[in-house]
Amino acid sequence: MDRSLVRYYRTAENYRRYLVSDPNRYAELTRFFHAHRRYVGRSVLDLGCGGGVLESIVAPSGRRYVGVDVHPDMLRAARAAARARGSTARFLRGDITRLRVRGRFDTLALLGNALGHLSVGEMVELLRLRAANVHAGSTFLLDYRDVVGMFWRGSWTRGPFAQRHKRGTIVSRTRSVDLEEGRIHIRARPASGRWSVEFTQSIWSAYVLEALMRAHGWKLVHRTPGRSVPDGRPEPDRWEEVYRFVAPLRSSRVRSIS
Repeated sequence: MDRSLVRYYRTAENYRRYLVSDPNRYAELTRFFHAHRRYVGRSVLDLGCGGGVLESIVAPSGRRYVGVDVHPDMLRAARAAARARGSTARFLRGDITRLRVRGRFDTLALLGNALGHLSVGEMVELLRLRAANVHAGSTFLLDYRDVVGMFWRGSWTRGPFAQRHKRGTIVSRTRSVDLEEGRIHIRARPASGRWSVEFTQSIWSAYVLEALMRAHGWKLVHRTPGRSVPDGRPEPDRWEEVYRFVAPLRSSRVRSIS
């Protein structure tokens, strides 16, 4: 997981879109924070923290913050931005489904559609591991694309998707949709066609995530459509959700899916 994600964000994606210096990303997470501020406690564990944008928003209010990500470039930028502000935030490099973090937190966060990088089995491992980082009443904030909804509405297309960054125009195409595995296989390459990188987008939906969260002791307390930046209109295929930790179901037998 580590190598493939790092390669993807160094080649097919513009990782600078996830840094504090990006005005759209900063505006998006600022809006998210203010919309869900009542659910954010005094300590935050940011899973898939990217460039530490959430840290720049929550740390000035005195909250304890720890961010975890696999991407060294994003973490380097996050640490530099935090140092420049005199922040005491910590940033750890590692796989969020495997890295052990000390301490318990009032709030966990998995934002920016980071859920799309995780299979159901990997999300199960994440929830099992993070049980050591929460207490009764801890909250879990997520936002993600409802890919099942995108299929239903026809907004997920097999056609090319192009975006521009430092390597020029990168064109991504869906190669296959594996409903049994629950993943979409995608190939991205530059317009020149000199190289390509393959990656996957996991197929998630609100009812799948809620059932999984409930089985691991998390109760849904808030759900709302995500909003786009800068116009702030609701996006029908994106959800923002808040869960509260209660206790795992005793009868739960959720298995990892490989």
